[in-house]
Amino acid sequence: MAAAVLVFMYVPLCAQTLKVRVLNIYHPESLEALQLNGVEKVKVRYVKGDNIEVIYNNEKKITNQYFLNSGRYGEYEIRLNGKSYIYKGKVMFFVPKDEKEAGIIVEMDPEDYVSASLDGELEGFYSSPESDKALAIAIRTYALKNLKRHGYYDLCDLTHCQRLNGRVQLKRDSNTKAAEATHGVIIADKKGNPADIYFSGCCGGETEPPGNIWGGNNDSAGVIKCGAGGVDFCKSHVFYRWEKEIKASSVKSLVKEKTGIHLKGNIDMSAEDLTPGGNVRMLLIKDKKNTVEFPLEKFISAYGKKYRWSDMPSRKFTVLKKGTSFILKGRGAGHGCGLCLAGAHMLALKGWSYEGVLNFYYPGMQLIKAPE
Repeated sequence: MAAAVLVFMYVPLCAQTLKVRVLNIYHPESLEALQLNGVEKVKVRYVKGDNIEVIYNNEKKITNQYFLNSGRYGEYEIRLNGKSYIYKGKVMFFVPKDEKEAGIIVEMDPEDYVSASLDGELEGFYSSPESDKALAIAIRTYALKNLKRHGYYDLCDLTHCQRLNGRVQLKRDSNTKAAEATHGVIIADKKGNPADIYFSGCCGGETEPPGNIWGGNNDSAGVIKCGAGGVDFCKSHVFYRWEKEIKASSVKSLVKEKTGIHLKGNIDMSAEDLTPGGNVRMLLIKDKKNTVEFPLEKFISAYGKKYRWSDMPSRKFTVLKKGTSFILKGRGAGHGCGLCLAGAHMLALKGWSYEGVLNFYYPGMQLIKAPE
């Protein structure tokens, strides 16, 4: 496989820092924070309105925001619900608008962010030097492409953006090395800007550009077969093929909550409006009198928050009615767009370079690097 060309040029969208909101999935009302190898240790608690209470050196302070260690860059530990999370950057506590909790934003150097996100995205699985480098470049590209995605901060620490879990046991030297070896390198579109690219854990045999699912222009080519000789590169992934059960009563409940329509008796559900790569875009749900079109994007979000995210590992599935349940038979993990982590790992084990891996999953794009 021919390697992608690495071009050195000015990249106007490179950020000096990235602001990442962390741990908001736990809606923290109180927590502890301390500087590693330092002296400052504080307790933070949401009080009311826009205020938090900060306790430092046995002194209490009511404020609407607080910078740990006076906003100095460093490594900090946040203790929440009996667990510890380590972040490198500047840490700020505040009360998010319309929320009653202690929000946390970590302002990070982009390269520290890449290393930390590798920890979160890989979690020690499907890791090898060349595929780690490919993912590092994809992570860096996505981050710079999506600056200010959340308005007053850039990214969250969830799969909505890129995972950044801060767990000490997931920190690996290989991730730091991958970030350092690809320092500043991104995937660029034809104009030299960070490309609109994605990646997922396992594509299930076919990967496609994001515009096929969410609309808009595609920077990359169409559907790519993630395999050769009749064998898919991601076949070893635990969710390469999967089967899950969803209760019909759960589907009825979501339809009523989100549309106000009360489905009665037996219902049917089918997967509709498939992309060229096999991703479902719409669920058709009906009883004897009503037919509801439920966009899969909204269904996954609503179902995951109320029940279990793990019941729908990907968007590629068929639906079979069985008694009072629906059986989903699917393939892959995640949205199946762009780089396939399991596939990239297999290619790396076969001796492919990170340039070759990226050229395979993002054909026609170029790698560029900002000057030091």
